Amino acid sequence: MADTYDAMTGDRSYPAARSTTSPSPNEIERCAGTQFDPDCAHPFLEVVETDREERQARGETVPE
Repeated sequence: MADTYDAMTGDRSYPAARSTTSPSPNEIERCAGTQFDPDCAHPFLEVVETDREERQARGETVPE
């Protein structure tokens, strides 16, 4: 799941990065229960959101 998120939000040699707010988290949420274990997906997304909030509080630029 972490690699999937990284592939969607990081710049790689193939498709450009997506936003960390949409659709990447929405895609993980949508696939919870099929491609991803929902017991892992939901806590993972909570960590992603907490990280975004902490980075914004420090004044870092966080993609919308």
